[in-house]
Amino acid sequence: MMENNTIRVNALPTLTWHRLHVNACKTEPYAPAAPCVIRTETETGAAVVSPLEARSDCSTVETGVGKAIDGLFSWGMTITAGAGASDIVRMEIESENGKDCAAFVHVQAEKDSHLTLVQIWKADAAHTALRTVVRAEAGAQVRLIQILTDSSVECINDTGCVTGEKASFEVIRLYLAKGNVISGVRTDLMGDGSSFSCKSGYLVNPDKKLDMNVIANHIGKHTQSDIRVEGTLYNGAEKAFRGTIDLKRGCAGSEGKEEENVMDINVGDVLKLKKQHPCGSREWEVLRVGADFRLKCLGCGHQIMIARKLLEKNVKEIVEKA
Repeated sequence: MMENNTIRVNALPTLTWHRLHVNACKTEPYAPAAPCVIRTETETGAAVVSPLEARSDCSTVETGVGKAIDGLFSWGMTITAGAGASDIVRMEIESENGKDCAAFVHVQAEKDSHLTLVQIWKADAAHTALRTVVRAEAGAQVRLIQILTDSSVECINDTGCVTGEKASFEVIRLYLAKGNVISGVRTDLMGDGSSFSCKSGYLVNPDKKLDMNVIANHIGKHTQSDIRVEGTLYNGAEKAFRGTIDLKRGCAGSEGKEEENVMDINVGDVLKLKKQHPCGSREWEVLRVGADFRLKCLGCGHQIMIARKLLEKNVKEIVEKA
């Protein structure tokens, strides 16, 4: 939907209170100047990868970001895992000389196939967009691993999947992009006994925004979904997360789970750690944020450098915000 030269994306399937400002995200439309540069490599050669070429996105699979960005995708490719096949396909997504770019990837996982798709984002442009749509037939197992180390000002990561009977779709995403990110995943659990899991980790840089939308539609019987989100925000960074688990009429015996953990740490915050300092204090002031943090003990003034991952494991609570 277009509003004053902006488009609404990552919309909730069912609107909630408008005053909460979480029903959708707004962004400016753009015209890609070129396709994304996509380099692929298969481990066993069982999966068939078509060339990236000019063509329209004719998929009927619904995605998380939504139809508002359909006009971005004029170049695409197909990855097919035949019945019973097993393969790992690695993809590197880049831009060409800083040009705004976009591309779509259609994934067809046929009956009882096992396919792992690894996407590593390395583009450096004003705008980058990639849409991945998956059809997982009966008994197919598809794993999508996305690592966004993108340097673009804004990147859009759009995913959709439809599952057949006893098929599974697993998404693992790590967001380390330098700019703003709009990310959406929608999975329609059509087949009885099918499953969907989405695990997202993120590190949002100062003054940047990550907007996430994850939708699990339980349509078949005895379907399962598990949505988990965890990450850290730095110095003015923003994050919006919309998680929707919709148990449709007729999906008897289906279950969905959702969990979100976020740590918002800024310079000047006071943290209480699980482990006591030799001086007897547990409280530390944050002097610097990044891959490594500098902390000052409020008991004795001693300063330390500590890796982000180690700090996150040892923070008991944020005692005072700057």
